[in-house]
Amino acid sequence: MPRCCSPVPEEFAPTYASVVVGDLEAKVLALERGPLVPCVTSWCAKCCRPYLLTTCLPLFHSPSAHHAHMVALAGVLRGA
Repeated sequence: MPRCCSPVPEEFAPTYASVVVGDLEAKVLALERGPLVPCVTSWCAKCCRPYLLTTCLPLFHSPSAHHAHMVALAGVLRGA
């Protein structure tokens, strides 16, 4: 289910990874406002906007660690 339609509990609770990335919530929202990034965002047909993919969320110890990983991955994929 897309993150926009099914909110993740405590997804921005601080973790080491989220602190390293810095301002995680703003960066996730910026990803969701921008163009699609393969392997990081997808299109929600219900909301008609991009959303952060969360399919691998169970592989991380916390939602914010997952989101920090996705923000970093987006930067690599964009060449930042």
